[in-house]
Amino acid sequence: MPSRSFVLALALAAAACTTPPTNALLRCPDPTNPRAAPSTPKPLPAPPAAAKAPEGPGLDVTIRPVLAAASIDVSLTLRGAGTFPGRVFSIRTPDPKAFQMKEARDARGTIDTREDTRPDHVAVELARAPEGELRLTYNVASRVTPGKLPFLLSDPDRLEVTGDALLLPDAARALRFAAKLDIDLSPYGTLESGASVSGAATSFGIGASREVLVTVDELRGAVMLAGRMGTAVFDTLEGHDEAAWFGYTAFDPRPVSADTAAFRTAAGELFGERSPTPQTFLIVPEPGPLGRFVAARRTRSVLLHVAVGEPWSGPLRIATSVEMLRAWVGERLWIGPEDPALHAEGAWFAEGVVRHLARDMLFRFGLVTPLEVADEVNGLESVITTSPRGKEGNTALAKSFREPGVVPLLVARGALYALHVDAAIRAKSGGQRSLQEVLRALYTKAKERRGPLPVAAWIDAMKAEIGPSEAEVFAEVIERGGKLDLPESALGPCFRRETRRYERYDLGFDEVATRAQIPAMLVGVRPEGPAAKAGLREGDELVEALTSAGRSDVPVTIVVQRGDDRITAKYRPAGPSASGRGWSRRKDVPDEKCTK
Repeated sequence: MPSRSFVLALALAAAACTTPPTNALLRCPDPTNPRAAPSTPKPLPAPPAAAKAPEGPGLDVTIRPVLAAASIDVSLTLRGAGTFPGRVFSIRTPDPKAFQMKEARDARGTIDTREDTRPDHVAVELARAPEGELRLTYNVASRVTPGKLPFLLSDPDRLEVTGDALLLPDAARALRFAAKLDIDLSPYGTLESGASVSGAATSFGIGASREVLVTVDELRGAVMLAGRMGTAVFDTLEGHDEAAWFGYTAFDPRPVSADTAAFRTAAGELFGERSPTPQTFLIVPEPGPLGRFVAARRTRSVLLHVAVGEPWSGPLRIATSVEMLRAWVGERLWIGPEDPALHAEGAWFAEGVVRHLARDMLFRFGLVTPLEVADEVNGLESVITTSPRGKEGNTALAKSFREPGVVPLLVARGALYALHVDAAIRAKSGGQRSLQEVLRALYTKAKERRGPLPVAAWIDAMKAEIGPSEAEVFAEVIERGGKLDLPESALGPCFRRETRRYERYDLGFDEVATRAQIPAMLVGVRPEGPAAKAGLREGDELVEALTSAGRSDVPVTIVVQRGDDRITAKYRPAGPSASGRGWSRRKDVPDEKCTK
């Protein structure tokens, strides 16, 4: 089974080498070596699709690391500044003190500015309308929140900058303009040859300099990275994919990058639309416990933060594939309310159904093992079984989606419901149809409508595929949070349904309320909870928390300051347990017969 994980990667690379290339810098693998992958090329120029933009309104961004101050100096030059409406620019920093405005200057000279500081952003208003080119210069200091992707990280080894750190015009969110992004690598030093010690990549591809046509929202959703890096490029008729990794990982990022590029091609085939937009896969290793990683969809890219020692396992593949699928499900196909304030009501689909789809596709491609499938589904079952809010309906949960445990519950509910409808469609059609065909049809409708589809569109599709009773199943499971029945055959012939005992993930204190304090102080430490039993107390100052959210079987390390004493507590975050449905691997069915 493990050897099959390279099938799609090698097929994609082989296609790239036999197809007339559109990028002469493509590196091809050695077909005689099954572990060989595209070699690590030097940073590449932009592909043809991202060539120099035409003249018109534009924005030049130059980022220079200031290593001694753990910050960056940023210079933004707006070409044709008069075409950008309004005089207000904002930076979405989690800490207003991290931002320091230096100067605003145009053809007439310096422009006075006024700052409006709020907890989550700083708005800078120009005293007058700019004339000619407008240049804004400022400094932003590093800010990293544990457990989240960095807003900005600048140190002697690496740079990571989100688009939120750019001071951009508020009134021009939908305006498409030519942007040039430059990362100054000179602070990191050079080799004897004169080449930079470090390389760079952004959401838009490999290289310290990129020129793209984007909107303000797309820039805010981008990420820019620099450091010692490796790269790979996959260029075929199906699309252009680039990958960059910074530092070292326990897995070889080359075949992994090929896997993700192949998965994106397969997703395009599924939805009947091969995306011409280049995509970038960015891997950033960091210190931390095994099982702790973050995969996130960024503009035209997927960013993965992963512990240095983490193997390339089923959970990582699934999380990365979920983010790859967001280019179709979520960004283009959305089922639920149009009102952004109610978007959480669509999480069962955009988060849950897409998770089922990612796991199912990977399983059919041989990229996750039957045991990894069982572990994934049992993790979802555990959330449903142990959640104290498991019986709440979709609307009630959506209203409190920021509270701990709510989003995992919405995801688990949607994913298991998707498993139910997928199994029912396959059974009804004798294996001739699946949920994938339904999603393709809904995707086509969403394109024609050019907007979200109502929940009624989903229900109508389920009634047509399975029968009228499916309307009530949706109402019971998703809308009311009722019980979901799954047949023995739901996961295919390789799995057996059983009863399992699950433990709730529980740190023993309120992590969200704790981190909301400045400085962070432990809040909600329950006398009989796992934190208290490990020696932690209410009011201890939180110094560090190494956790794997949702994993009650993975020990956590909590470091606190209590007076003059620094205390380290290691314990398993296991709360109350409960019995629920589970799945195990049947030993009498070979791997090749596992898929449904």
